[in-house]
Formats: sequence, structure tokens, C-alpha cells
Amino acid sequence: MHHIVPWATCQAHEYENLIALCPNCHRRADRGEIDRKALRIYKFNLRTAHDKFSQLEMDVMAVLGQAPGNAIQWPPFNRILLLRIIDAGYIEVIEPQGVIEISGMRMSPDVVRLTRKGIEFLMSLSTDHGD
Repeated sequence: MHHIVPWATCQAHEYENLIALCPNCHRRADRGEIDRKALRIYKFNLRTAHDKFSQLEMDVMAVLGQAPGNAIQWPPFNRILLLRIIDAGYIEVIEPQGVIEISGMRMSPDVVRLTRKGIEFLMSLSTDHGD
């Protein structure tokens, strides 16, 4: 945890003044390489994203951001779990060519892929780690 206003100045652990950073960014913030305004904007973006989307949706987008081609297979019967990020235009669903059905239920996995808008959204949430 990092104090946006340094501990030596504020002597308090208030939510509005705390942000979780990786060790590299924590050192950079302590050295003044990441300024307080940038930290506050980053915290605001994270809070806004987590207020809008579930942890599952955020995790799926993070995984897509790291996956080859920004795409993974996804069971079609679980598509409902992704509806908000589909509706937001952050991911797209590509249905398979060959379909396997069992008792009338399609079992062939879809491919879900991060869109350009989704990539931009993820980039807006991150800071330049340089690592």
C-alpha cells in the first residue's frame, strides 16, 4: 500500500489517500517519478471500473489482455456472465463454424476476444510499470 500524500506529511491511513501499487511503481512513486495527480487518476479509474464491472468481468479482460491474440475459448452457456463487457463493446464473441450439440444445448466453445475499445480500456487502468 502506498500513501498518495506521504505518511510523513499526513500520519494517517485513510482510504482516499491509499493505493495498492506493485513494488516497482511504489518505488517510482516514492521517488516522485509518478506524481500524486497520476496516482489519484489511476485510483479513480480503477474504482470506476470495479463499480461498473464484476471481478469476474475484470479478470476475464485481464486474462484476454495477456492471451495470444487477445482471445480465449469460452463456453457458450456461460456467455451471460460476460454480457456487460460485451454490451460495453470491450469484448466480442466469435461463434464456431462446426457446432456440437448435446440434448439441444450447444457445447462448442465460443471464442471471446478483446476489442480495440477493450484494449484501450485496459490501458487506461494501468500505469507504465517499466518492468
